[in-house]
Amino acid sequence: MEYKNPKNDVCSFRGTLLAAICLVVFFCLTGCGVQPGKYAYPVNNNDLYSCSMEQRSCKTVAVAPFEDVRGTTNHFGTYFLYWIPLSPGGYIEYERPDTARTFGLHFTPTDDLAKSAVYSLQKSNLFEEAFLSFRGDKSQADYLLEGEIISTRFQSNQWSYGLSVYGPTLWLIGLPAGSTENDLALSLTLTDLKTGELLWQNQYEMNNKVIQGLYYNLTDGGLETYARLMQDIMNQAVFDMSTKLSL
Repeated sequence: MEYKNPKNDVCSFRGTLLAAICLVVFFCLTGCGVQPGKYAYPVNNNDLYSCSMEQRSCKTVAVAPFEDVRGTTNHFGTYFLYWIPLSPGGYIEYERPDTARTFGLHFTPTDDLAKSAVYSLQKSNLFEEAFLSFRGDKSQADYLLEGEIISTRFQSNQWSYGLSVYGPTLWLIGLPAGSTENDLALSLTLTDLKTGELLWQNQYEMNNKVIQGLYYNLTDGGLETYARLMQDIMNQAVFDMSTKLSL
């Protein structure tokens, strides 16, 4: 019978534990794989909504930087529920993910989302011209589009399956490591600058949730997701505006 050195078993155990801890820490710091980066809009030019030439207006529209009315609560401490044996996992939740230093996101919602609205309006054929206004030049426009950012909620869940730091051993064989959910909610208004009349207003909320593992969807849930949600909102908003203004 071959002799087995107990020290080898100890080393193997320590190696497995260290690898598991490293995976947990990685997911903790990255929010289930969210990659640092810069907000880029649109996700796909071909998916932007465009009106027919018959709906085209000779009006120009100025877009003001959006107002930020989001909550200010960011929960990170709840992630450490993951380490408790028999707990199903832990989670982090940010009402302002752009302020999370661990993500390294280059995202200024008040400016970036307003610029996204300008881009969609320019491509929509709905107006003669659309531009970003910082109030001083809005007199050059016929209409003013204003927005309020209600929510950019980000929630990332990491699942330990009740195994605490040994949970990642199940990730290695393909079980989901967790999920990421993104919300984007905006309120938009269009005003006639000459008369002060409120021409149109609406509120939109889009959501995206993805299940993630070591081998699939690992980097989903980052800034590209917010850009995609914004594109969906603006496509619907352009359609709604065109319908309202043509009445």
